[in-house]
Amino acid sequence: MKILPPFALSYYFAKRYAFWLLLTLGALVSFVLLIDAVELYRRFNNVTTDSSSILIIWLLIIGLAEKIDLLLPFAVLFGSILCFQNWTKTNELMIARGFGQNIWQALSPVLLTVLLLGSLQNLVLNPIKSATITIQDELKGAIFGRQDVGKLSISASGVWLKDISAIDDLIIHGPSLSLEEYRINQPVIYSLNESGSVIWRMRAKHMTLTDEGWQLVGATRSDNLGTSTSLQDMMLDTSMKPIDFVRTTQRPETISLYSLPSFIAMLNRTGLPSNEHRVYLQQQLANPIRLLGLAMLAACFTLLRFSRMPRYKLMAVGVGVGFAVYFLTDFVYLLGANARLPVIIAGWGPAIAICLVAGFILARSED
Repeated sequence: MKILPPFALSYYFAKRYAFWLLLTLGALVSFVLLIDAVELYRRFNNVTTDSSSILIIWLLIIGLAEKIDLLLPFAVLFGSILCFQNWTKTNELMIARGFGQNIWQALSPVLLTVLLLGSLQNLVLNPIKSATITIQDELKGAIFGRQDVGKLSISASGVWLKDISAIDDLIIHGPSLSLEEYRINQPVIYSLNESGSVIWRMRAKHMTLTDEGWQLVGATRSDNLGTSTSLQDMMLDTSMKPIDFVRTTQRPETISLYSLPSFIAMLNRTGLPSNEHRVYLQQQLANPIRLLGLAMLAACFTLLRFSRMPRYKLMAVGVGVGFAVYFLTDFVYLLGANARLPVIIAGWGPAIAICLVAGFILARSED
């Protein structure tokens, strides 16, 4: 019987905190979806006079997971501020302290809830987000037009490159890629017609992307009848440039955390840069710690010396801190992606720093 009151109180706090957090998340997502709906309607009007409400609604639905993932840290910060301020006004925190709990014991239901939420973000929301981003990009490309001229794909069988040129659509496959020289070794090139059928195949010792086009060495072309023609060294027209090798790699946010480690291994094996994907992986793994730090920061603002602030001032402080954390995380991400910081520091540094600062302030207040 002695264990029941603290357990019941912890359950009550966790349930109330989850309510405020989900309420805040719902409000933020609704606001952003409204802005997206207006923007999509404007873009539809630019490409066609017949704006389809069904397509707009579908684009908003498949973009929902991405919005939740982006807004979750802000929801944790703002929802925590609102929840803790409500606890302060109703003296609920003082009741918890009356049971002999210190600040860490009183906040333990909140911290456990945030850690659980961060784990669900990685395990459940991230794979959904990565899949829907790909679908959303393809649908927007079909509706509004594509901007890319090529696509690079890395798989267990090597390098696959789709080169959309003004003359032919080419599919290029090779076992390895030297990014420093923009060269694919032992390539097999397939030329496709508009229906997707193969017109001819070409093999070479290697091919190098230059400003003038693909430079092939030791090329041999075969048609569908099996006739082979030796072309030796030649140039193949392309709309790609050497810099496109770097730009056309698959974005890390389109790959789920379950597939990202193997994808990074393929990037390393084929010679493509993997820093951006490695930093993204570490930052995603650090999501629960980052959310934990934001909840602790909110506790610093609301439960300590700032508790007498009006709500609008607390929210202004929260907005400032939220954007500061967002820009700090993005800045460190860019440094890590460009190899200016070690991957582990770039991935885990901001989350751990937030937790340490907030934990230090809470510990000092307890003393």
